[in-house]
Amino acid sequence: MPEASSAKKCWYAHCVSPEQSRRFYLIDSHTKAGKKDWSSLAGKTLCHSCYTRYGSLGSLEGGKKVRRSATIPEADKQCSQPGCTRPDRSNKFYRVEKGKTTGEQDWSAFEGKILCKACYERYKRRGTMDRDRQRCPNAPLATASSKCSNSQCQLKVGGPPDAKPAQMKHFVIEAGTKAGGQDWSPLEGKVLCNDCYVRFKNRGTLDVSKTEPLKSENRRCTYAGCQRPDQSTKFHPIDEGMRTGGQDWSSIKGSVLCQACYNRFLKKGSLERVNPAPLPAADSRRCSYSGCGKPDKCSKYFLVEEGSTLGGQDWAPLEGSVLCKVCYNRFKTTGALDGSRPNPPPKPDGGDK
Repeated sequence: MPEASSAKKCWYAHCVSPEQSRRFYLIDSHTKAGKKDWSSLAGKTLCHSCYTRYGSLGSLEGGKKVRRSATIPEADKQCSQPGCTRPDRSNKFYRVEKGKTTGEQDWSAFEGKILCKACYERYKRRGTMDRDRQRCPNAPLATASSKCSNSQCQLKVGGPPDAKPAQMKHFVIEAGTKAGGQDWSPLEGKVLCNDCYVRFKNRGTLDVSKTEPLKSENRRCTYAGCQRPDQSTKFHPIDEGMRTGGQDWSSIKGSVLCQACYNRFLKKGSLERVNPAPLPAADSRRCSYSGCGKPDKCSKYFLVEEGSTLGGQDWAPLEGSVLCKVCYNRFKTTGALDGSRPNPPPKPDGGDK
């Protein structure tokens, strides 16, 4: 930090208030504020505003009262960056002046050009106009490059007369993208409109679903373990080759799933519940374990389903039985209804030593 100067006038000829400042600074050979080169100003006195400006910009030009963006005519307010997605939609535009060093970046490649606020701030922070693909993968393309590569797309630019306008978003598929858990490798480098992109992300295919609505008699979940097979807001027929959510649906192709079972398979790849649903029928709400202390006084009862492996236990002897919550959790934890644990394996010779 330079010493406060006894002189009360800023040396910079274009200072807007050379004699009015809360503090003046005498620049010496030890001044290193902002990691700038102050050698050209050694021995000079600067006001607080000019001192701060040079420490930030490395230049005394560009005072607070000089608003460069305001001098840009309305007709010229358009970003000149080729990859800009909104070249004429910005609340502020910047003309890059010669010798600009804002953000300690090299702006020489943009001298004389006009940038929107988004492109300006990106280059100021990162020193490049390329987007951060990890934070913003598959960024929308500029309108001029927007044309869907899907031959069956009915909404792409140049499509039928009733197609949506060209202003809709389009995405270029980057290498290694894993959006939606799908395999995008066949589409790397291709351009997709928003509708096709979302369809592939959700379903793993670009084909438009032509499945007809289910008839009323078919609106029933075919999963045997479903507790409410005919009570759902939506039923999903499982088609051959379905890859939604990155799951393998081939084992249940041709089935019809209710919304709950469909969501469970979509997330876990399995229709089996982590815990079986409580029994809804009042006449079945009684524990079948003869040693249960309160067989009909429990908040929840569970039906042991065939093939259950919850807790890593062998539930085969109890298949079809009804257990209260206490007995159910006891068997799930210990593998026995009476609370006894299996005998531990014998210790090897010398284990007592």
